[in-house]
Amino acid sequence: MATINAAEFLNLKDYGQVKENFIASLVLLDENPLTDIRNTRRINSVILKGKISDK
Repeated sequence: MATINAAEFLNLKDYGQVKENFIASLVLLDENPLTDIRNTRRINSVILKGKISDK
């Protein structure tokens, strides 16, 4: 929801959701950060403006 609400607040119509015709910016993690905050450092891939970048 933070992503959708932020995009709406900034009036960015092509951002905020992971679906067709939207510009994706995501960080994909190997482990759940809700179980251990250190898992935020276990980055698998980054998708920035629809382009995939892995390790």
